[in-house]
Amino acid sequence: MKIGLIVALAASLGQLVTGHTSAIGVARNQPEKFAAMEAHFRSAEPADLNLFGVVNEKTERVDYGVSLSGFSSFLLHGNFKAPVQGLESTASKDRPPVQVTFQAYHLMIFIGSF
Repeated sequence: MKIGLIVALAASLGQLVTGHTSAIGVARNQPEKFAAMEAHFRSAEPADLNLFGVVNEKTERVDYGVSLSGFSSFLLHGNFKAPVQGLESTASKDRPPVQVTFQAYHLMIFIGSF
């Protein structure tokens, strides 16, 4: 049991690092997907980190949500004021489904953190 708990602790801490690295890779290589994952409709400086909420694609905002000001910018660039590309630069027909992407991404983070 002791060995199993030690391995589980190491794996869960490693998962935080690999998950963060993957999110940075998505933001660099597929900025539209990252914008959908965090429901960033407009390029923002600084970009907030949404913890949870319900995406309203008609008004292009997150309703009933909680966000941390500038944390997406910080996690991606190490700077609370760095710009993050939003979905505004992508044609509506080429955008990923924001609600599904946002909820699935945040569910993945919740399950991984749990």
